[in-house]
Amino acid sequence: AMVTNGKVTRKAAEAAKAVPLPTHVFYPVSSPLDYYKDEVRNRLLIDDPNIPNEPSEALGSTTQARANTVQRGGLKIYTSYDPYVQFAAQSAINDVLPKSEFTASLVVIDNSDGGVRAIANGRSFAESQFDPATEGLGRQAGSSFKAFTLAAALSRGYTPNDSVSGDTINWRIAANGPNPFYHLSSDCHGGTPSLSRALWISDNCAWVRTELSLGPGRFGADGAQRVIDMAKSMGIDTSRFNPVVSTTLGTNGVHPLEMAQAYSVFPNDGVLKRATFITKIVDATGRVLYQSPTAGNRVLDTNVARTEIDMMKGVLKNGTASGTLGSMQRPAAGKTGTTDKSVDAWFVGFTPQYTAAVWMGNPAGEIPWSLGTVFGGTYPARIWRTFMERATANLPALDFAPPDTTLYPRSSYIDEYGRRYSFNYSRPYYTSPATLPTPVPGTSVTPTTATSKPTPVTRPAPPPTIAVPPTTVPGP
Repeated sequence: AMVTNGKVTRKAAEAAKAVPLPTHVFYPVSSPLDYYKDEVRNRLLIDDPNIPNEPSEALGSTTQARANTVQRGGLKIYTSYDPYVQFAAQSAINDVLPKSEFTASLVVIDNSDGGVRAIANGRSFAESQFDPATEGLGRQAGSSFKAFTLAAALSRGYTPNDSVSGDTINWRIAANGPNPFYHLSSDCHGGTPSLSRALWISDNCAWVRTELSLGPGRFGADGAQRVIDMAKSMGIDTSRFNPVVSTTLGTNGVHPLEMAQAYSVFPNDGVLKRATFITKIVDATGRVLYQSPTAGNRVLDTNVARTEIDMMKGVLKNGTASGTLGSMQRPAAGKTGTTDKSVDAWFVGFTPQYTAAVWMGNPAGEIPWSLGTVFGGTYPARIWRTFMERATANLPALDFAPPDTTLYPRSSYIDEYGRRYSFNYSRPYYTSPATLPTPVPGTSVTPTTATSKPTPVTRPAPPPTIAVPPTTVPGP
């Protein structure tokens, strides 16, 4: 016996001395292949020609050549993965997500370098290999897409104190046809809120008006295209988007990964740092085959990014997420998103250290939530808060840099035709489609602009669309 009458024998003591103490922290892996490893594998094999300096480019010119390089072995693949952040993300979903056919997906990006620290889903990789965070055609973003309309507006000289009508919208969207008018009254609060308050309460009519004011030409397609261009510059794959009036309401499909990447532009003072899974590849001889880029691209003026953060703080304190996130102790900002019948629900937000996107829905399709009402400010915001409080518990409570309000032009009024300096100018205001004028296709109405010109926006290529490669390769 190793222990006799409660005393440790000499044999036990000698055995204990022979066992060396661990020198590295060991993190157990739940399965041989998980969502993060699967995405790393995809990025080793697939090369997006629109993105320069992809890690796959260092492994071969074709998918098969890259697969051969990986299968030969000897490579050391360094990633942005953080096991503690992954644990916090997965446990947040496990603790908050109710048992149902619905699931959730959470992607975490480190703002300092664009590194993807974690991907967590409500279903295990063993249950389903489909990853809603990166695969498929994406899901409707709902009102979380309004962040890009706001970025486009602020970049053109709009201010948080501008006023915009929240009344019902009737707008001609075609010269003729069976349904030439667009009517919107859902989630429209009326009155004339400031642009900040319109964001906090997520007023649909106010945001469609803001989008139209950016370019009412071509039946509003000009304004919608400016919103799409802004989303593209911030890292959203807009290749399947059409410029329609409902664009600002988030009717196009997006992925949690690209939403996290795009929102991280705000805490990075307007700089886009591409979402990074693989940071370095080293071959068997020690030669570095790939090193991820460290520089980002400026896509927003610094003060525009800081202004939008300041406005999105109000979503947590005074708006649609206040019931769940209003009592958060750390500085944070973000936006909720909910689609019709609660088919998709989102919360995308950030602290100075991390940006996280949470999507909730049924991966089988656009199926309404069946267990009561769910909004972006309920389960998704709860998952986000639970994760963020755990992930940042040992980090310093940093704050965001405030905007320089002295740079704001004087406040104006926003309607469907532009941004005006007065409430009392002579303007058309219509309550019935029968009285609406017909915008002339191919023409634009130029809104009155501020005295200061916005900083030009550099628009990089969209992020890659990841697909599962035909060749099966063991996870690194």
